[in-house]
Amino acid sequence: MKKLRHLSLILLLLPSLPFSALAEEGASAAPSFVYYTMQPEITTNYITSGAKVGFINVKVQLMLEDPTLEATVAYHQGLLRDALINIISKEPETNIKSMAGREALREKCLTQLNALLEAETKQIIIKDLLFTKYLYQ
Repeated sequence: MKKLRHLSLILLLLPSLPFSALAEEGASAAPSFVYYTMQPEITTNYITSGAKVGFINVKVQLMLEDPTLEATVAYHQGLLRDALINIISKEPETNIKSMAGREALREKCLTQLNALLEAETKQIIIKDLLFTKYLYQ
Protein backbone atom coordinates (compact mmCIF):
# COMPACT_ATOMS: atom_id res chain seq x y z
CA MET A 1 0.00 0.00 0.00
CA LYS A 2 2.86 2.35 0.87
CA LYS A 3 4.57 1.57 -2.41
CA LEU A 4 1.39 2.38 -4.27
CA ARG A 5 1.13 5.75 -2.53
CA HIS A 6 4.75 6.60 -3.33
CA LEU A 7 4.30 5.50 -6.91
CA SER A 8 1.16 7.60 -7.34
CA LEU A 9 2.92 10.62 -5.82
CA ILE A 10 5.81 10.20 -8.22
CA LEU A 11 3.45 9.87 -11.17
CA LEU A 12 1.61 13.03 -10.11
CA LEU A 13 4.80 15.08 -9.81
CA LEU A 14 6.55 13.70 -12.87
CA PRO A 15 4.71 15.81 -15.50
CA SER A 16 5.55 19.04 -13.69
CA LEU A 17 9.32 18.48 -13.73
CA PRO A 18 9.94 19.55 -17.36
CA PHE A 19 7.90 22.72 -16.81
CA SER A 20 9.90 23.70 -13.75
CA ALA A 21 13.12 23.18 -15.71
CA LEU A 22 11.77 25.37 -18.50
CA ALA A 23 10.79 28.04 -16.00
CA GLU A 24 14.33 28.08 -14.62
CA GLU A 25 15.77 28.34 -18.13
CA GLY A 26 13.37 31.17 -18.96
CA ALA A 27 14.38 33.08 -15.85
CA SER A 28 18.06 32.88 -16.75
CA ALA A 29 17.36 33.91 -20.36
CA ALA A 30 15.62 37.12 -19.30
CA PRO A 31 16.87 40.21 -21.12
CA SER A 32 19.61 42.11 -19.34
CA PHE A 33 18.87 45.59 -20.63
CA VAL A 34 17.53 48.66 -18.84
CA TYR A 35 15.76 51.83 -19.96
CA TYR A 36 17.29 55.18 -19.01
CA THR A 37 14.98 58.20 -19.16
CA MET A 38 16.56 61.51 -20.10
CA GLN A 39 15.39 64.11 -17.59
CA PRO A 40 14.05 66.73 -18.06
CA GLU A 41 12.19 66.41 -21.35
CA ILE A 42 13.77 68.17 -24.32
CA THR A 43 12.01 71.26 -25.69
CA THR A 44 13.54 73.11 -28.62
CA ASN A 45 12.71 74.97 -31.83
CA TYR A 46 12.76 73.43 -35.27
CA ILE A 47 13.03 74.90 -38.77
CA THR A 48 9.72 75.99 -40.31
CA SER A 49 8.95 77.17 -43.81
CA GLY A 50 7.38 80.48 -42.74
CA ALA A 51 7.95 83.18 -40.15
CA LYS A 52 6.22 81.08 -37.48
CA VAL A 53 8.48 79.43 -34.91
CA GLY A 54 8.03 75.68 -34.45
CA PHE A 55 8.43 74.00 -31.06
CA ILE A 56 8.98 70.34 -30.29
CA ASN A 57 8.88 68.57 -26.93
CA VAL A 58 10.24 65.02 -26.68
CA LYS A 59 10.75 62.56 -23.88
CA VAL A 60 13.67 60.29 -24.71
CA GLN A 61 14.37 56.85 -23.29
CA LEU A 62 17.58 54.99 -24.02
CA MET A 63 17.69 51.20 -24.04
CA LEU A 64 21.06 50.23 -22.58
CA GLU A 65 22.76 46.90 -23.32
CA ASP A 66 24.06 46.52 -19.78
CA PRO A 67 22.31 47.78 -16.62
CA THR A 68 25.68 48.54 -15.03
CA LEU A 69 26.30 51.25 -17.66
CA GLU A 70 23.41 53.40 -16.43
CA ALA A 71 25.80 55.48 -14.29
CA THR A 72 28.01 56.11 -17.33
CA VAL A 73 25.05 57.43 -19.32
CA ALA A 74 23.98 59.61 -16.38
CA TYR A 75 27.51 61.03 -16.17
CA HIS A 76 27.46 61.95 -19.89
CA GLN A 77 23.84 63.17 -19.92
CA GLY A 78 24.84 66.79 -20.56
CA LEU A 79 26.77 65.80 -23.68
CA LEU A 80 23.90 63.61 -24.87
CA ARG A 81 21.24 66.29 -24.26
CA ASP A 82 23.29 68.87 -26.17
CA ALA A 83 23.63 66.50 -29.12
CA LEU A 84 19.89 65.73 -29.12
CA ILE A 85 18.98 69.43 -29.04
CA ASN A 86 21.39 70.18 -31.91
CA ILE A 87 20.08 67.33 -34.06
CA ILE A 88 16.39 68.06 -33.45
CA SER A 89 16.69 71.84 -33.91
CA LYS A 90 18.22 71.37 -37.38
CA GLU A 91 15.38 69.20 -38.66
CA PRO A 92 12.93 70.76 -41.13
CA GLU A 93 9.22 70.93 -40.37
CA THR A 94 8.37 68.19 -42.88
CA ASN A 95 10.64 65.72 -41.08
CA ILE A 96 9.32 66.66 -37.64
CA LYS A 97 5.69 66.20 -38.68
CA SER A 98 5.92 62.99 -40.74
CA MET A 99 6.20 59.44 -39.40
CA ALA A 100 9.03 58.61 -41.81
CA GLY A 101 10.87 61.77 -40.76
CA ARG A 102 10.33 60.94 -37.10
CA GLU A 103 11.84 57.47 -37.61
CA ALA A 104 14.79 58.94 -39.53
CA LEU A 105 15.29 61.45 -36.70
CA ARG A 106 15.23 58.64 -34.12
CA GLU A 107 17.85 56.67 -36.04
CA LYS A 108 20.00 59.77 -36.53
CA CYS A 109 19.86 60.51 -32.79
CA LEU A 110 20.74 56.91 -31.92
CA THR A 111 23.72 56.88 -34.29
CA GLN A 112 25.03 60.24 -33.06
CA LEU A 113 24.66 59.41 -29.36
CA ASN A 114 26.41 56.07 -29.80
CA ALA A 115 29.25 57.81 -31.69
CA LEU A 116 29.67 60.33 -28.86
CA LEU A 117 29.62 57.66 -26.16
CA GLU A 118 32.02 55.47 -28.12
CA ALA A 119 34.46 58.39 -28.36
CA GLU A 120 34.20 58.94 -24.60
CA THR A 121 34.00 55.36 -23.29
CA LYS A 122 35.36 53.21 -26.16
CA GLN A 123 32.18 51.11 -26.24
CA ILE A 124 28.70 51.08 -27.79
CA ILE A 125 26.28 51.51 -24.89
CA ILE A 126 22.88 52.37 -26.36
CA LYS A 127 20.95 49.55 -28.01
CA ASP A 128 17.93 51.65 -28.99
CA LEU A 129 16.45 55.12 -28.57
CA LEU A 130 12.74 55.70 -28.06
CA PHE A 131 10.63 58.84 -28.21
CA THR A 132 8.04 58.09 -25.52
CA LYS A 133 6.54 61.56 -25.89
CA TYR A 134 6.64 63.51 -29.14
CA LEU A 135 4.71 66.77 -29.32
CA TYR A 136 5.18 69.52 -31.90
CA GLN A 137 3.51 72.84 -32.54
